[in-house]
Amino acid sequence: MISIRPIAADDHGWIYQACQDPEIQRFTLVPRPYTMEHANEFVISKAGDFMVWAIQKFKEPIGVISIHDVCDKTEVASIGYWVAPWGRRLGGASSAIELVTDYVKKNALAREVQATIADTNEGSRRSCMRAGLSISNQLGATCPDGELQVKASVFSIRFSTLLS
Repeated sequence: MISIRPIAADDHGWIYQACQDPEIQRFTLVPRPYTMEHANEFVISKAGDFMVWAIQKFKEPIGVISIHDVCDKTEVASIGYWVAPWGRRLGGASSAIELVTDYVKKNALAREVQATIADTNEGSRRSCMRAGLSISNQLGATCPDGELQVKASVFSIRFSTLLS
């Protein structure tokens, strides 16, 4: 069973371990090399994101998902996520995307959820599609792939109305 919970101060250890993974370093903006100090700072600052959750499988942390920001003008909530090597291929990313999408919708934060995914990040692209997001834009978006910025696609799901 996949769940999400707010990041806690004692999450720094497993976050540090996860961020040693070459795939997380390849497709995210985590510092390289990633130190315990970075992990400590992340659990305190949440990297300036609007909301940050730990993704859990049976209460064991396997990743992080966040709402980076909510743009009032466009009514879009921008999300990002990563899953640690020990949590991959368990449905964690797609389930967490669905949970965050439900959170956005239920709390009337936005009319759309978007994730910008590198075209070379096949696993993340599949997770978005399994969660019900579809490609909405491929014009000019880029994401990291190692030291490079590569073409990316914007995956999104739009709600017909906001709940009150």
